[in-house]
Amino acid sequence: LRPDASQFSGYLWIPGVTSWAPAYLTVTNAALGFADGFQISVTGAVQVAGANAVLVLGTNSALACGGDMTVTSGAQVRIYSGPTNDAVGSYGALVSVGGTLTVGASSWIYPYADTTNGGAPLIKASRLQVAAGGGFVADAAGYRDGTGPGGGTNSPSAWAGGGGYGGRGG
Repeated sequence: LRPDASQFSGYLWIPGVTSWAPAYLTVTNAALGFADGFQISVTGAVQVAGANAVLVLGTNSALACGGDMTVTSGAQVRIYSGPTNDAVGSYGALVSVGGTLTVGASSWIYPYADTTNGGAPLIKASRLQVAAGGGFVADAAGYRDGTGPGGGTNSPSAWAGGGGYGGRGG
């Protein structure tokens, strides 16, 4: 599920660095990825803009944005969750926006749950604005096939689909 660096021009991955605290963060027409467990604390605004702009947060990472966060002009934000201990309030990655989180048309935020225990990213914002034709997509971003609650069965004598739309497995 993680993007292959070869599909982007300007892809940057910084090994060995675990935290960063810039005043502002702007990703324009390039990809910027942060390793698992990376902690980003942005005092001001975060902007991800352009058809080739992708911001990638590895598992158990956190992005704290003190101002507004804008994802626009066909940009993407991909947030990968690590496993959690299933305790109430736990999460496998965090995006926290002190101001308004704006997702423009043709722009998307992709939260990916952990494939083994379903730990999910937590996204918090003071305000949320989503334009028509943009938003959040978590299709096929949960448990691995045949696992998790409602995983269904797959045997020579019985085929049953997993739970969907909040229902029980078949």
